[in-house]
Amino acid sequence: MCAARGMADDGAVVRTRTRTRTCWRTAWFASGSLCCTLRPGRIRWRGVSAMAWGLALSGGSVLGAAHLGVLRAFREWGLAPDVLAGASAGGLVAGVVAAGARLEDVVRFGIEVGRRPLDYLRPRVVRLAAELLPGDTLPPADSLFDSAPLVRGLVALCPHPHRIEAWQVSTALTAVDLASLEGVAFVGGFATNALLPRGRWRVEVGGDLHVALQATMAMPGVFSPVRGPSVLLVDGGVADDLPVDWAAALGAARVVAVDVAASGPVLPPRAGIGWVLGRTADYMTATLSRLRRPARFPVLTLLPDTAGISGFAFGEFERLVELGYAAARTRQGEIQAFVRG
Repeated sequence: MCAARGMADDGAVVRTRTRTRTCWRTAWFASGSLCCTLRPGRIRWRGVSAMAWGLALSGGSVLGAAHLGVLRAFREWGLAPDVLAGASAGGLVAGVVAAGARLEDVVRFGIEVGRRPLDYLRPRVVRLAAELLPGDTLPPADSLFDSAPLVRGLVALCPHPHRIEAWQVSTALTAVDLASLEGVAFVGGFATNALLPRGRWRVEVGGDLHVALQATMAMPGVFSPVRGPSVLLVDGGVADDLPVDWAAALGAARVVAVDVAASGPVLPPRAGIGWVLGRTADYMTATLSRLRRPARFPVLTLLPDTAGISGFAFGEFERLVELGYAAARTRQGEIQAFVRG
């Protein structure tokens, strides 16, 4: 392995943009069976129209299928956002849409995952068991499921190159580095050189699409994180489950936010560990999101009716797409007036 700039297939030179400086740093990324390379990529900074609007997509595990229904409605109305921002499941949707995947292909893939989830989210039973045995030499079990097959399937839906800098719209996917305790944003496409959202953020400009998708969806302890010698990247929802602030940072003058997490009192008849983990994350990240929301910033929030559906109910994927579509259709006039200023 070679860490020299531009020399290794499994090494990475990443351009990092902070509030005060631009620098080059070397990093290695691997996640389970996924080993990805980030190479230098130029981002084209340009101004965004004052009429630009953005779409911010929340996390929610499989509830994120509702985002696809909202996008389907927007496509029917001829609405295309100038900016995308997503965290967790919303990051997956934003990332593949920005990369040029066909919406209906993504829906079909999601339905297939719903039918055979363990083919795409593989349990790490051996690693979990090995941690209980003395003298274990296996790598630690950093998650219950290996999500690399799911990520590979999504990337396969996108045209080449599978690079962040090739995104067709200004986009930010969020993650969190547990090693440095700072937020990480993968930024690609056209973007403005604006101030970062509040909080500690590191910006990765360009790189491999696999890494961005794997990182943004890595629910801590549940789905596999992105590992390196000095980094451990997990779900962007840990920092902010509804990244309206990132849509604003990329130049959106107004933002449509889609929050798929069920609000209000909810207790399904079969509240298992997946529901408990997801609902706990909903509470923590909703509080953080309110604290980070840009002041006096025009936001229109859509709330698909996902009440009573677990974030791990993969068999409900198609129904969730329809719920997102219905949520948008019921507010069609309001949405069209809002995005057109």
